[in-house]
Amino acid sequence: FIERSKIDLSSSSEVVLQLPPDWNLPAVNITRIEFTQLIASDIAKIERTLIYMLEDMHIDTNDINFVLMTGGSSAIPSFQEMLRGTFPKARLSSADPFSAVVTGLAKRAFDIWKERSDDPH
Repeated sequence: FIERSKIDLSSSSEVVLQLPPDWNLPAVNITRIEFTQLIASDIAKIERTLIYMLEDMHIDTNDINFVLMTGGSSAIPSFQEMLRGTFPKARLSSADPFSAVVTGLAKRAFDIWKERSDDPH
């Protein structure tokens, strides 16, 4: 219910948030502006984490020329705006937001399995 509304807000300016029936609460209209305000502190934390990580690695944000966005939050316009501001010279590219992470994990799991099956010990 809530996840569907979040997804819909990535492409709509307003949605009706249908809450689970067992919550016994009425549906609520929410705008993208309201949603953006609700998640602003989370996006700011992500931005700070990115900057701290790059500073720790002595990498300037202007040296990043490509950012691959994955996961559901990558479709949120305010999240994309934060990335554009943080990495002004980077080209942002999207993978399938809902399967890219799982695909990467599956490939890594296969690599680990292969390494272990090739190990004679």
